Amino acid sequence: MIFLNLGICLISTALIAYQLALMRILSFIQWYHFAFMIISLSLLGFGASGVFLSIFRERFIRQFSVFFFLFLFACSVSMILSIQVLRFIPFEPYLLVVDFSQILPLLLVCGLLFLPFVFGAGAIGLAFMYFAERVHQLYFANLFGSAIGGVLALCLMFFIHPTKLIPTIAVIAFFVVFLIWLKLKGKIFTVLVGINFIILVLTIPLAPTYLKMSEYKSLSKAKLLPE
Repeated sequence: MIFLNLGICLISTALIAYQLALMRILSFIQWYHFAFMIISLSLLGFGASGVFLSIFRERFIRQFSVFFFLFLFACSVSMILSIQVLRFIPFEPYLLVVDFSQILPLLLVCGLLFLPFVFGAGAIGLAFMYFAERVHQLYFANLFGSAIGGVLALCLMFFIHPTKLIPTIAVIAFFVVFLIWLKLKGKIFTVLVGINFIILVLTIPLAPTYLKMSEYKSLSKAKLLPE
């Protein structure tokens, strides 16, 4: 139970820190309005995971260990890859009112950033369902981890470049996967942990060293002025 409580605490830390990191990054490359969108996406992700868990409740409970691990693995991998894929999607929200072709990139961006919340919340919700008699302990771990995630993200912003924030936070999510693997073992789980580790190691050096701002931001135009 200690491993489970620690896992719930750390994945909650990673999710809140990831949310704040996204708000920081998108407010820089786009506008601060995207902070509200990220909050909406995170809540939507938690809600969607709850619906999914309720529909397939019996199957998830029968194979709790497998699905709990898979949810954590998917959360970690999607968190790692989200910022990498995001920079290849040509999205200009300023053009939405005149260019409807921007709707598809908007949906892609939202869907991409939505996934870690769905999978992370799925793992938390599944633990709540399976250990209903100990939900008070798990809920404490969830709230405690969320509080740590908020403080941690704010502290990291003072020392780490925004482009490195999410890869750094993804290390926490990977550690949760590794922690649960220590209890489960098994060939398939070992392979998935290895894949997760390789993706993490390859992604951190490839993280962009700069953030490309929207060309329609006033700050972007100001940077064109001679020094």
